[in-house]
Amino acid sequence: TLGSATPSVESYYKARYGKWHFVSLTERFGGAELPDIEYIDMKQAEKPLKVKLNLSTMVHDKIQSTKDEGRQSIIFQNRRGYAPYLQCKDCGWIAYCPNCDVSLTYHQSKRKISCHYCGHADTIPQSCPACGSVQVQTVGYGTEKLEESLMQLLPGLRVARMDQDTTSSRKSYEQLLSQMRNHDLDALVGTQMVTKGLDFEDVTFVSVFDIDRVLHYPDFRANERTFQLLSQISGRAGRRKHKGLVMVQTTKPYHPLYRMVANGELMLFYESEILHRRDFHFPPFSKLIRITTRHKDQEQAGQAALEITALLMPKLGSEMVFGPEIPPISRLRNLFIFNVIVKIPEGISVSGVKQIVKAAVLRLQADKALSGVQWILDADPV
Repeated sequence: TLGSATPSVESYYKARYGKWHFVSLTERFGGAELPDIEYIDMKQAEKPLKVKLNLSTMVHDKIQSTKDEGRQSIIFQNRRGYAPYLQCKDCGWIAYCPNCDVSLTYHQSKRKISCHYCGHADTIPQSCPACGSVQVQTVGYGTEKLEESLMQLLPGLRVARMDQDTTSSRKSYEQLLSQMRNHDLDALVGTQMVTKGLDFEDVTFVSVFDIDRVLHYPDFRANERTFQLLSQISGRAGRRKHKGLVMVQTTKPYHPLYRMVANGELMLFYESEILHRRDFHFPPFSKLIRITTRHKDQEQAGQAALEITALLMPKLGSEMVFGPEIPPISRLRNLFIFNVIVKIPEGISVSGVKQIVKAAVLRLQADKALSGVQWILDADPV
């Protein structure tokens, strides 16, 4: 038995169209009402006096009024740390990880900049290493900065943060939950840790920040992940007798997906997403195999990806083999990365294609010219 308020598109398709038995739950536990969802247009809100320290005045006022009513708020920001990166105002230099193709995140509590992929950490530069300027500033905001902003704007607000930095032990995690249950906190700021599994009867307000970044991520599942995240975090509000409210800060307030979430049009979203997947032959109308090559030398990693593509194309064709492509993060732990995608449409033997892919990889692993290349095969990548 599988159960989810936000199933994957593939699971929904199997349940809806006969492969699995489908049972729909149309009411919340205890008869609680679904929360109202409002979208704040940040293009308009960023006009003078409408945004303070990354919070729109509407969100600011609602957090305060929720506290005054003796109730609680949850604030979701899917990025931990104080700021995503440091940048020189004069020359544009950005602090990057020496091992990965990502910027170093600034953590104010630790007084360090660190990589969330390999763990590399460094001290905060007093001046720009490129031009010597002292105008090095933080750009963007994470949960740590959001927590600080709330404390500055609402001095009487009792706020805490729930992310990987503050819940390194089970005790610290349980302590935060206990503080919320006992009303020792008025607001909880967090990453995806606050989106599922939390059941606080007096949380009536939820605010969502920076969701556009998830929506516009270059992946065919971006719509699905955005819909799931918004639905899950919205589900934290108004779980008992008091109706909840969700405010989402966005630059795309009229995006069709956001409207579907606000109107509770779960079926409409899945049906429209299935049509999109069918048009472009994405799962559930195909199976995917991702072939990843990694090497400390970029040319070697790229050559391996070209070689596997050249071997697979004659056997599978250009409609099934895509790439090589460079992923959004092209280097991790000093290894350069290339991907080749094999798309297996309905009616084609999945096991047969897997054997062809496996044989091609084994052949190239035996090639001395490609020694040291790491090969990773991922069926049905998520």
